[in-house]
Amino acid sequence: MNRDTRLTLADLVAKKLQKQEKKRKTKDYFVPSLEGNVLIEQPEEAIVLKSMDMMGDGNLTSIVAAYDYLIYNSIAVFRDPELHKEYEIIDPIDIVSALLELNERFQIGEAITKMSGIEDLGNDVKN
Repeated sequence: MNRDTRLTLADLVAKKLQKQEKKRKTKDYFVPSLEGNVLIEQPEEAIVLKSMDMMGDGNLTSIVAAYDYLIYNSIAVFRDPELHKEYEIIDPIDIVSALLELNERFQIGEAITKMSGIEDLGNDVKN
């Protein structure tokens, strides 16, 4: 289709079906401090948008909190209640800082934003 093509109802329904069939991306990511891989799943749009909102004015504390939220919601094993129990975690998102080094949290957060296709969006919004 090109810019001159007017979409029909059938076209829009077909696009909906394509979106539903499209799987979210996944990626194995090696974590040195854990000496193994974790499976990162591309987060849903709402998770990505909330994490970007959490970054607020861009101070490091806000960025780390946003990445922790993003990581928690992108790595299924981190959401396992049994893991939280073993680490005596009360706030589930705290499992991220309990398991990962600070630099790993930054690196994984960046990998997730790239996987989501929004790595440059934050810079575009700021400018």
